[in-house]
Amino acid sequence: MKKEEYIQKWLDNTLSEQEFKEFRKTDDYKNLVKLDRHLQAFRAPEYKEESEYSYLQEQLKEAPKQRQIRFNPWNSIYKVAATLLLVLLSAYLYYNYTAEDVKSTYTAEHSNFLLPDSSKVWLNAVSEVSYDAKNWDEERTLSLKGEAFFDVEKGIQFDVRTKNGNVKVLGTEFNVLARNDIFEVSCYEGSVKVSFGDDIKVLKPGDIFKAQKSNYQLIHKSLSTTPSWMNQISSFSSIPYQYVLEEFERQYDVTIDTKDINKKTLFSGSFSHDDINLALKSITEPLHLSFVIKGKKVIINRD
Repeated sequence: MKKEEYIQKWLDNTLSEQEFKEFRKTDDYKNLVKLDRHLQAFRAPEYKEESEYSYLQEQLKEAPKQRQIRFNPWNSIYKVAATLLLVLLSAYLYYNYTAEDVKSTYTAEHSNFLLPDSSKVWLNAVSEVSYDAKNWDEERTLSLKGEAFFDVEKGIQFDVRTKNGNVKVLGTEFNVLARNDIFEVSCYEGSVKVSFGDDIKVLKPGDIFKAQKSNYQLIHKSLSTTPSWMNQISSFSSIPYQYVLEEFERQYDVTIDTKDINKKTLFSGSFSHDDINLALKSITEPLHLSFVIKGKKVIINRD
């Protein structure tokens, strides 16, 4: 029997003796008991029936006798309590059965965390991972927006889903980048299966799957133990300059304005995350550009 069915039968008081014994062992039962205790603590204001009744009688004598009035204040109290119970139970069921765990980063921020199976995730700036922790043992699937590095514990299939493509592994280390129309997967250890449209590619250590829009290529190169961004460096190889500028904005929490610059120009190079002046020189001097910093705004021009 599913958890939802246990809870519904418990609410309806239709659990058999054996079902109740099984249900009592679960965390859901303990949480519902706590919820019930909180509801028991809900008390309506003390109602003095005799004095209120006398007052009502006096009011009725003074009022025109149009129709008989039956007054039962407990109806309103029961309605309030029932409504409160419904709201609390709905919230409990929503957060325990539908809500996903979401981990995200802001501009100029990196973070790392453990998944329920102790697999490790590192998030680059302005990235997000969402997953269902409740069913993680049955389905190791998560959604990614942005860029993340994964060190996956061995076990059942591990899926990373993005709007650009999907990745499937059993136990390995790999990096996934999915921003705008760019999709890139790098395998550092083990093997990785990449799905891109109707195409499927299996990557081995050192293999990199690079795609932009509908075009992709598979290259092989010697990789370090982790992606450069985890060491506070953003690296690029034949990437449109527009993407380089966007990544700079994410890492430094600034806005970049450009004048008379072809942002489709392909750029190869890198910039550090700990020195904005040095970083700007790294991405402007190779293209014979200049820059000016004005607070949280950077202006890049042609020399």
